[in-house]
Amino acid sequence: MEPEINSDYPFDVSVVVVNYNVKEFVANLLGSVQKASEKLKVEVIVVDNASSDGSVNYLKKRFPDLQLIANKDNAGFGKANNQAIHKANGKYILLINPDTLVRKDTLQTMFNHMEKHPESAAAGCKILNPDGTFAPESRRSVPTPMSALWKILGMNRLFPKSKRFSAYYMGGLDEDKEGMVPVLSGAFMFCRADVLKKIKGFDERFFMYGEDIDLCYRITKEGWNIDYVPSTSIIHYKGESTKKENLDYVLTFNKAMYQFFTKHYSFGYTLLFRLFVLSGIILKGFISYLNTLIKKLSQPVFEISLLNIFVIIFFMWRFDISFFDMPGRYNISFFAINVILSGFFLASALYYDLYGKNRLSVPAIVKSTGIAFAGVVLVTFFLRELAFSRLVLLLSAISSTLILVLVRLFMINRSGRIPNVPGSFVERRLLLVGINEKTPELIRKLRSKANWKYSIVGIVSQNESEEVDE
Repeated sequence: MEPEINSDYPFDVSVVVVNYNVKEFVANLLGSVQKASEKLKVEVIVVDNASSDGSVNYLKKRFPDLQLIANKDNAGFGKANNQAIHKANGKYILLINPDTLVRKDTLQTMFNHMEKHPESAAAGCKILNPDGTFAPESRRSVPTPMSALWKILGMNRLFPKSKRFSAYYMGGLDEDKEGMVPVLSGAFMFCRADVLKKIKGFDERFFMYGEDIDLCYRITKEGWNIDYVPSTSIIHYKGESTKKENLDYVLTFNKAMYQFFTKHYSFGYTLLFRLFVLSGIILKGFISYLNTLIKKLSQPVFEISLLNIFVIIFFMWRFDISFFDMPGRYNISFFAINVILSGFFLASALYYDLYGKNRLSVPAIVKSTGIAFAGVVLVTFFLRELAFSRLVLLLSAISSTLILVLVRLFMINRSGRIPNVPGSFVERRLLLVGINEKTPELIRKLRSKANWKYSIVGIVSQNESEEVDE
């Protein structure tokens, strides 16, 4: 039996979303919120943190009734949420990330839970990754120096079920077990509005990251419960509004972790221990950024090295030189060829965005390789002192192009998250979620594409009576 809706509030739920350059994700989220609001009075407040992608006009046009706060500067996650919390008129406030989707029953399930548990100030649901797997940040513990240390050392990944080493993510607990938890993810927090406003929302000193932990910590210190409700779920695409390979992300995230430590724990530890914790956080941030940087540079380094290795191999073959004789035969002018080849390849790769949106483009890698070797031929034609074997360059160009194309095809077909791009041979399974009057037309359009590499395995509907006439 559903609880009676409290009429003392203009709205049952105020949905608060902070947007920063992810307008399409926000639009999808608001569409799912509309479908989840059938039996509830829901208001939606979006705070735009000075997006540069035209988010304000885009969202106003598609959602005319939307309450939208357009900041002239990026106020940060906590402060932007507080702006909306101050304006909210709902009995409950749902703080939710823009890169999420809610189920049709999510709002009603969370509303019912909070109505039945007046001792609870906040609740979260099960968070799913885009592939449907459970996201461990659905519920967490308050980070202590030891639990943070195990996380920094990566022990939680080695022992995900350990209560000690995975204490940060409450390892060992059943993901489907309802109960009280210390911390919720900032991606989804269904809060009692009166409590949220009483504690003045987020601590605005946290620009981004860590503010959800701090908020939950303060809620529990006030004597309220925080619940985990796994009977409903959301999908979280994770980090679409932030680029985690960016140095700013690393600095902001690790600064937030130290802010939380100094705010709530530093009084109980010596200066030496606080310096030890700070050093650990700095080291973790440096390693994280270095690891991401290495991953980002590994592909261009591999490809440039491959081109130059082929030049050296065919040079040895062409002039019948053994490996041990190479240092004396491959003089400084020949090394200039390697530098010129690398420079042309890197310039053309950047021009074709070979390590960005065209990372898997076969034509782009062919063009970049061709331009690189053509550039060397052109330079050596005019600079006779750098004269080099045309046969070596020709064989190197053919071999390296072939290998790099094969590598691209392997990358395309290995990944399960790649869209339908040329060169994909693997047929991927597609599940359609939701049914409306446009579903049959969508299916026909998908099946009409000759190069379509997806197989529609099924259609999911929340209403058993719904059918699709294919």
